[in-house]
Amino acid sequence: MKRILVVAGLFAIWSASCSGRNGNDPEDSSTDEVTDAVDVGDVSDVEAEEDGPPIPDVAPAEPAALPVLTPCPDGWREVVDEGTGVVVCDPWPEAGAGDCADDESHLPGEPGCTRVGPA
Repeated sequence: MKRILVVAGLFAIWSASCSGRNGNDPEDSSTDEVTDAVDVGDVSDVEAEEDGPPIPDVAPAEPAALPVLTPCPDGWREVVDEGTGVVVCDPWPEAGAGDCADDESHLPGEPGCTRVGPA
């Protein structure tokens, strides 16, 4: 019984929408009514918004300066990075980190290997 009522209700809604009683029929309203409903001022506002917001006149920003990482701490040396031209600090001598014995370590900023722990 419920199915019959649901189907009958859906059919009634469908038939009402197809009959032109919902206000979409061209004979229901005249062109003058539609034209009177549109405010010309509203249309000009919409057209202006479609062009996008105004772009402010702003001077371009100055390019960022390269970072300054010097002076280097004691024991470190200044090295120029060939790719960027930036001066960086290297904690190792030109030969690189030392190859130390098992009880030694080459710490950053030190010239060579240093004993670690008691003798």
